[in-house]
Amino acid sequence: MKFRIKRDPTQEQWDAAVAEIKRYRDLDRKPFRQKLARLARELEKLGHAAHRDGDRLENLSMFSDEKFKDVNSSAYTRSRIEAQFKRWYKDQLHFIQPQLDRLMEVGKSGRPNLSYPHKNLRRQAATLLDAAEYIDDELKAHAQGVKEMRERSPSGKSGKGRPPSTARRAMVLLLIKWNFTPPTLSDRLRKSGIAVEPENLKVGSWLARR
Repeated sequence: MKFRIKRDPTQEQWDAAVAEIKRYRDLDRKPFRQKLARLARELEKLGHAAHRDGDRLENLSMFSDEKFKDVNSSAYTRSRIEAQFKRWYKDQLHFIQPQLDRLMEVGKSGRPNLSYPHKNLRRQAATLLDAAEYIDDELKAHAQGVKEMRERSPSGKSGKGRPPSTARRAMVLLLIKWNFTPPTLSDRLRKSGIAVEPENLKVGSWLARR
């Protein structure tokens, strides 16, 4: 990068950078990606079910009269959904927190507010499907990033060996952007829960500038 910021990042900027590195660090782990992909399929399945129940509530299905009574809108409230997925995907849920925050909860009366107006259930379905789509997009972007990093590395063009770290790449870009020294950035990241040796940052910085 040609342009460097010579002042320290604000706390907000630093927190955002750390959060991004931690997301990359998660994505660099194959078991995490595998569970994240399974979560996407579970969200997609639940989203389609909610959409179908919305069809029945809105009398859009030819089976609406017959199956209207089978619709259980309380199954799609935010608390029920979070409890359902937290059991198996606790470490992955932070990835879709913005979508979870959009899910509707029970009304002030204590009764689910997803049946009336009818469109609320279909909105809930759209949010669940958005979450699944977002995960798929993030996984594709990560795979593409790893592929591009391999192609730029003389030793990685074969596609064999240990995959390059997108988290390490994000750290190096942070090093260059904010004009940190490797020891300074290593120390600041360690205090934020990210362990990386200064020498690794130094080597990564040298490779990035080639």
